[in-house]
Amino acid sequence: EYHSWPGIFVATMSGRSRSPHRTADGCSQLKSDAQVRPAFLCLILGGPGSGKTSLGHRLGGIFKGLCHVSSGDIARLATNEQAHKSPLLNSIGRQLGDRRRRKQAMRRLKNITAELLVDCMRNNPKVVGLIADGFRATDILGLQQDQDLCVTCVLRIECAHEIMLARFQERGRREGDDKLGLHDSGDSAARIEAYMQRVDEEEKALKAFYGERYEASVFVIDGCQPPEQCHHAASEFLRNMAGRQGLTFEEGEFRQIDVDWAAQLSMTTAKLDALLHPDGRPRCGTQITEKKK
Repeated sequence: EYHSWPGIFVATMSGRSRSPHRTADGCSQLKSDAQVRPAFLCLILGGPGSGKTSLGHRLGGIFKGLCHVSSGDIARLATNEQAHKSPLLNSIGRQLGDRRRRKQAMRRLKNITAELLVDCMRNNPKVVGLIADGFRATDILGLQQDQDLCVTCVLRIECAHEIMLARFQERGRREGDDKLGLHDSGDSAARIEAYMQRVDEEEKALKAFYGERYEASVFVIDGCQPPEQCHHAASEFLRNMAGRQGLTFEEGEFRQIDVDWAAQLSMTTAKLDALLHPDGRPRCGTQITEKKK
């Protein structure tokens, strides 16, 4: 039986547990040893081929200090040959190879990705906030409870089935998709249909999480529009959300913040390997703080 670490804060290498700074609305900001920086986290949700990664990459070039990260790309990095040097990732890789354990392995990968986001914020002074794609609406509560990552807002892309299918087929398969089991459901059409069947579940999860803040925190984009219209609508929404958080991002045409995600993944997993056994259980002497749900 494999374990992950939901519901706990893993102590840092110095033996101190993560201490989140609470804001007035109950969300948290990530606290480093030297300072507390506002954590602006926007998730982009949508089906395969809806344009999530393209939109995130574009927004990262418009707002200075916002960095785009694709959790799918991180997951693919976590399953390549280099990643197998990590006992933790090697364990997850073996689990992914067993279809009966693949769902659990994917949950463990998402935990690692969330930890990587925290480390990215702390290790890169230029990063003020993150725009992440590849998560699901049902992951948001766990991000806040387990890693104290408060999702500021959500961009949800709605896109017609046939348009997603055309884009998906044009993109083709990416290296590592098979190891992640992304094609277990069959062809491209089957994968998109699987997403369409859980759209209502995703909507319910968003409404349950945000409650009365749903209308202000979740923005729906018509993914059938030309890309520039999607970018403009998303930019206006992020600008307003940042203002509500007391943040102002410089806007223009910027280079993406240069984060070496392979190196960041290596650093994060090295930390976790020191704290956790390959199956996810805390090592003897590791300081763990239980977080009450």
